[in-house]
Amino acid sequence: YYDESDQSILLSVRSQSWVIKIDRDTGQVIWILGDDSGISKNYQQTFFQLNNGSWMANQHAPVLDQSGNILIYDNRNESSGSSLMSRAVIYSLDETAMTATQAWEFVLPKYTHSLGDVDYLDNGHIFICAGGPGNGNNQAYLIEAAADAGKTVYWQLAVNGSVYRAEKVPIEMFR
Repeated sequence: YYDESDQSILLSVRSQSWVIKIDRDTGQVIWILGDDSGISKNYQQTFFQLNNGSWMANQHAPVLDQSGNILIYDNRNESSGSSLMSRAVIYSLDETAMTATQAWEFVLPKYTHSLGDVDYLDNGHIFICAGGPGNGNNQAYLIEAAADAGKTVYWQLAVNGSVYRAEKVPIEMFR
């Protein structure tokens, strides 16, 4: 994910369960979001500390918004201490204090061990694609939900088979 506002790149390192923010011009690591267990002291200052919630595990598709929140599709395979469940999750980031707070999560109707995507929509909602194979259910789910405490689902579509990624496009594109 490229952020024009500060010329940075977000790199999702799925196998490490990290999202890394990199300065595009210098290649320097600005910060790392994820569990810092077992990391050398030389790198610990680049990691956020989690105030509440749980870190992502085997994530995809990080997207930053203008208020310092990051939205992530979290497959959750290899997560510690949790049952297999995939989710969309938002962390509020304080880059000065280097703290992250889990602000929202939407647990999906199926566990997906791979694939998936999330996007902020212009109307303030979240678009989720739970697309991969998973817990015996051979359906992918496309969901538009509210990013609020109620997690209102505006619509949901189940599709037989896997969907790598999906994008919601305005109807006006087809007129």
